[in-house]
Amino acid sequence: MSTTLNEKQLVVKKTITKKRIEIQEEIETVDNLGEETIAVLPEDMAVMYSGKLCAMLIKQNVASQNILKGYLRMYPELAEDTKNELVKLQAEFSSDFELAKARTNKVASKHPLYIALKGIKGISAYQIALVMSYMKDIHRFDTPSKLAVYSGMACVNNLPVTKANINKIYEYRMENDGREFKGFNTDFSGRMFVIIDCLLRAKGWFYTYYCGVRQRVETRALNGGETFVATIQDQKDSKGVMKAGHHYMKGKKNQSLIMWSDKNAKRRVARTFLHFLWAEWRVIAGLPVRMPYAIDYLGHTGYIKLEEVIKADLVKAVRVKRIKPEDENI
Repeated sequence: MSTTLNEKQLVVKKTITKKRIEIQEEIETVDNLGEETIAVLPEDMAVMYSGKLCAMLIKQNVASQNILKGYLRMYPELAEDTKNELVKLQAEFSSDFELAKARTNKVASKHPLYIALKGIKGISAYQIALVMSYMKDIHRFDTPSKLAVYSGMACVNNLPVTKANINKIYEYRMENDGREFKGFNTDFSGRMFVIIDCLLRAKGWFYTYYCGVRQRVETRALNGGETFVATIQDQKDSKGVMKAGHHYMKGKKNQSLIMWSDKNAKRRVARTFLHFLWAEWRVIAGLPVRMPYAIDYLGHTGYIKLEEVIKADLVKAVRVKRIKPEDENI
């Protein structure tokens, strides 16, 4: 009996193989959330794929830099010419990342989501592509809160979603609703802090917002008795980590008020930005858009609109253009 497959059987086998690959890709796509993914638009795929390639190159670039530092530590007696050659090699490999970044900027700049958000000072098409690559599919997040948790910018049971708190959050979820805690992407979290820095350095609306939030949380902590003033003994016990006369948070393991308020304000900035991105992507995809959790369930009324942010940043940009020629004449 012949075991050779005929033409029809080959077609069926190829189809089955293709389906297996597609299923495996779907499993990888919904890795942490465990939800079924709905097909996305072709333009979404192009941007997400470009962003994913850049994310991979970022890791490789960081790894190559760390390897070079390790070599220089292991072999301190290397000749200066050799050290310069290694640095040159590392720079040549890094140029691949810069090229990929430029191409990603070009691809993502045409996407409707970037067009909707580009009025925000400090954001780039490249950053939008990276965020989209981490999210993978807007259908996965039916609320902005889920996206905030997935990005590590939210709290669960008053605990920030970080590696240090994952076990506590997991236990809390299991005890209260019997569900495992899933949906935290550490790479996404790290990228969000980079995006926050870009927004703050741009000195636009988000910088003003950050300063206001930081001042409010510091005042609340001081008035609520959540801080203490470190003594000379505290400074000695912490081996210089704490500084005498400075305010520190109670029960926060030597965390200063300044560091605590900075992190809280940056997370608030991130959640606000992510809500803008989430809402705009949902509108583009034809999906319903919900209000933030604080508005829907906590009775907050201070809803910030994207149009207000873009208008504020546009006004600041115009002022800079008008003032600059006068400064040059002076």
